[in-house]
Amino acid sequence: MTALKLGENVFSDDGETVVTPEQVLKPGKRGRKIVYIGDNRFVSKEMKKLTEKADLVIHEATNTDDMARTSYRRGHSTPLGAVKLATECNTKMLLLTHFSNRQTSEVEVS
Repeated sequence: MTALKLGENVFSDDGETVVTPEQVLKPGKRGRKIVYIGDNRFVSKEMKKLTEKADLVIHEATNTDDMARTSYRRGHSTPLGAVKLATECNTKMLLLTHFSNRQTSEVEVS
């Protein structure tokens, strides 16, 4: 089966009949590219390359844009910074989130 998945022909059990991948395998499906970026304003060239043309980028962003100076000074990203990165990298969808131990309220999801 491995040879077939690699696009190679194989012989059936009788040793004479050639079996091609097209005869027994379904067409491949395109995978999804999902990238997660933590709360960090310093995005490396490598991370940008990985983010390029992603289907979904999940990006943590600590504060609102009005607190950008403080966020950047502390090494945090902002929603606007995440949007700029996603736009530069031609991503299809951006999901902003942030997890913080400073949040004390619980939200019930039903």
